[in-house]
Amino acid sequence: MHYTTGVSGRFFSAFGDAKINILAISQGSSERNISAVVLESESTRALRAVHAAFRLSQSVVRVGIVGMNEIGESLLQLLESERDKLKRTFDIDLQVCAIVCDTSSKGIVVVKDSQNKVDSITWSTYNLLTGGSMLLGAPASAILHSDTSEVDAVHCLPGDVSSILGRVFSEDNPHSVM
Repeated sequence: MHYTTGVSGRFFSAFGDAKINILAISQGSSERNISAVVLESESTRALRAVHAAFRLSQSVVRVGIVGMNEIGESLLQLLESERDKLKRTFDIDLQVCAIVCDTSSKGIVVVKDSQNKVDSITWSTYNLLTGGSMLLGAPASAILHSDTSEVDAVHCLPGDVSSILGRVFSEDNPHSVM
């Protein structure tokens, strides 16, 4: 920290961005460490926020998609095709964890299981569970190449946008997008 400008700023910004209150702070006399005391209930989120700020671990971004029209389907395909590149290049893991297929009050929600048997909902799994794309039809290759364990770990449920908020936005992960 002594020779690098902005380290403590990045450290404290990580807490602020994650909306974590710091109860006490201390800096070592050698200027090689900063310590912070937070509530135990916020400790996991705090650790992940600091690791993400300094790129010490992979940043997981939880994604929810609302509306599977032509744009929603294209977005799901794009996220799936770019996922490995984002992991390798930027150490960012995009995980599609919920999709609202229909935004009506009796819509269908596709969600991945809570045991995290799969990292992300794929386009082929979405097509298998919903009976194919509403606009383009499910390609035969999606049906032939799908992983059955992935299909078992993703479920269709009745619901709407409010029913997936808890799956996308979680306390232990500060990075989410709908």
